[in-house]
Amino acid sequence: MPFRALIIDGDGSIALAVYFKNRKRWGNALQEPDIWNGPTMVNMRQRMLDLTRPLPDACLDCFGSFGV
Repeated sequence: MPFRALIIDGDGSIALAVYFKNRKRWGNALQEPDIWNGPTMVNMRQRMLDLTRPLPDACLDCFGSFGV
C-alpha cells in the first residue's frame, strides 16, 4: 500500500496501511506538506523493495497490495 495509498485520520495522523492505523508514529499530513515523499514513506517503500528483508506478517496477508 505505501506505493499507492495513504491512510489519513481526521487529526492528520497517517498510517502506511490499514493494519498500522492505530500506530500514530508515521507522521502527520497536516504538519508535513509533502509527507508522501518524506523520509518515513520513502524508507518504507525502500524496505519493501529490499528482497533480503522479510516483510511484516501484516503485509504478507494483505490483498490490497496486490490489487485484489
